[in-house]
Amino acid sequence: MAKEKEMNCLARRKYLNAKGESPEKWSELATDYMQNGYLSDAVDFFNKAEDVNGLENVMTLAVEEGDLFLARRVAKCLSRKIESTQLEDLYQNAERLGKLSFAAQAKAMLNGGDASAGSE
Repeated sequence: MAKEKEMNCLARRKYLNAKGESPEKWSELATDYMQNGYLSDAVDFFNKAEDVNGLENVMTLAVEEGDLFLARRVAKCLSRKIESTQLEDLYQNAERLGKLSFAAQAKAMLNGGDASAGSE
């Protein structure tokens, strides 16, 4: 990652709150963070850029990785609930990967145990 992409958390926060940057720049940084495995940072920058496609890409990764926390965060940024097909895939992936807490929560959501999927 380039120097500006290696920002510490305080520098990242300051950059996210700065005025005058273009959405394209935020999306570019988000893509770099995503490609390097920093998905939470990628969500911050994609959300700042209002980049729906970028957020959808992170949602895909969250589902593949069985990461319900990240999926909920992306869903909140997109102002929608996690789709049932995504939730089913996330559940299966979380279970397969040994992320049993996420698997149990996703299963409960699938069974109607959590009507607020994605709206935390």
